Amino acid sequence: MEKKLLHSLFLEALYKKVPKKSELANILADLLNLDKISVYRRLRGSVRFSVDEMGLIAKEHQISLDELLENFSQKNLKTIKFELPMISETNDLNYELQEEEYIHYEEALSREDAEIGGAMGTLNRFFYIPYKQLTRFYLFKWGRYYTHQEIYKHFETVQIDEKKQQSMTFELSLLKKYKKSFFIWDSQIIPNLVNDIKYYESIDAIRKEDILSIKEDLFSLLDQLETMAIEGRYSGTDNKFDLYAASMHINTSHVYLHAGDLWAYYLNIHLIHAIITYDKAFCMKMKRWIHTLKTSSILISQSGEKERLLFFNKQRKAVDTL
Repeated sequence: MEKKLLHSLFLEALYKKVPKKSELANILADLLNLDKISVYRRLRGSVRFSVDEMGLIAKEHQISLDELLENFSQKNLKTIKFELPMISETNDLNYELQEEEYIHYEEALSREDAEIGGAMGTLNRFFYIPYKQLTRFYLFKWGRYYTHQEIYKHFETVQIDEKKQQSMTFELSLLKKYKKSFFIWDSQIIPNLVNDIKYYESIDAIRKEDILSIKEDLFSLLDQLETMAIEGRYSGTDNKFDLYAASMHINTSHVYLHAGDLWAYYLNIHLIHAIITYDKAFCMKMKRWIHTLKTSSILISQSGEKERLLFFNKQRKAVDTL
């Protein structure tokens, strides 16, 4: 059966919200600042709504354009809704929204089937938030990329305030609840991070003494990560932890979370936070993809002693150049 035009699908959704045509015409005339004749042309389909007009109407009447696009697609493509919950209206981090997200599934993380898995091309929050100076660096780098605030111009002006510290402490308490976790690490994660630090040093955005404090954090991170890999469990718990060394480059960081009916997939594209989807089918697909990467990666937790030694030696040599 031939699919309907997107405009027709939009009109159908609109009439479900306001069934009476004359009433709808009055509403749209006021909303779009158009005369009645122009509105009726759009409702007849002789003239189509512009993208801006559809956006205004959809927002006002709570019409999901994502769902319309999914129904409209002629290539059997599924539209996935991603969210970015940690950005505030001031273009800064919104810790209240972040904590609301964690509280939403805090209880689920205590389930026996709670698991988290990731393919890591960059260092993510799971690993760096226990380390204050390293966290400061990621905040600093994020601020230089995505905000215009003066405090992010130089590393020394970026601080972890009490609200940030409380949020990090809360997040750390949740991380220890995952019953099973595994991560596939690209061997270039730490060397690439070291190169970033050296770049900021070259433009006088970070002082040598601050670099040395980050260096200490990186060594501490590697020490803890190696201990977790040797023991095969998350520090201070009996929860299983597996670490893999990737045999190929991983461009960005992909993480899935599964606990009972809760599914989430995180794609790190903004350095310190991720875009998120809770679409179960898509999350399951990404879980399968991440698991397939295991077959081309080397398990270095509890086994693979030689490979583990080579992996951590490479990371430490990179850090030692700071």
